[in-house]
Amino acid sequence: MFSIRSTSNQRNDEAHNHNDIGSYVVLSDGVEMVGDPGGEIYTARTFSDRRYDSKMINSYGHPVPVVDGRLQTTGRAASARVIRTAFTDKADSLILDLSSAYACAALERMERHFTYNRAAQSFMVADHAEFSSSVEFETPFVTYCDVRELAKGAYELTDRTSGRRLMLSISVVGDAEWRLQQSQIENPGRPTVSRYAVRFLKPVRKASVIFDFRPVK
Repeated sequence: MFSIRSTSNQRNDEAHNHNDIGSYVVLSDGVEMVGDPGGEIYTARTFSDRRYDSKMINSYGHPVPVVDGRLQTTGRAASARVIRTAFTDKADSLILDLSSAYACAALERMERHFTYNRAAQSFMVADHAEFSSSVEFETPFVTYCDVRELAKGAYELTDRTSGRRLMLSISVVGDAEWRLQQSQIENPGRPTVSRYAVRFLKPVRKASVIFDFRPVK
């Protein structure tokens, strides 16, 4: 069974808040393959004014965009606005406006589109951004799985314990050059998670990135 779970707050001002509006999790038969890495082992810093130094709590460690080098902001004003929903027997879709979460003066549009196609067993996450001037842009997926590149834009994810596999296709609208940049996020006392960011090589005025997840049968 292929399933999706939304993990995002309505706003970045919840109890035990993480800055993660727009976040999600993809599961295969109950095994988390991609998505939100969870929390950290609590320390005094966790509940101090340095709480958001943690990459597990700030938005860097979550599968949400980084806009002009800026992570999501904290507070009630940083909230996801639902633009449109559609739920049918064949497919479900949700469009969120995430622009209020980014303190970027050039940002004119930051939408995240979710589409779950039951017949195709496909889950797509599409980020669409527009700016009044060229800025840096990246958007990641986050996983504990091993990731193998099959070709540019085609990847196989394998869970290390169960052996379950997930196919991921990444496509970028337009001719902007990009690379997939891997980094690891240490989480003392818990497993290390990998972050794979689609990063444009040059600043852009528009950016559209589509992640298409499909289970390997």
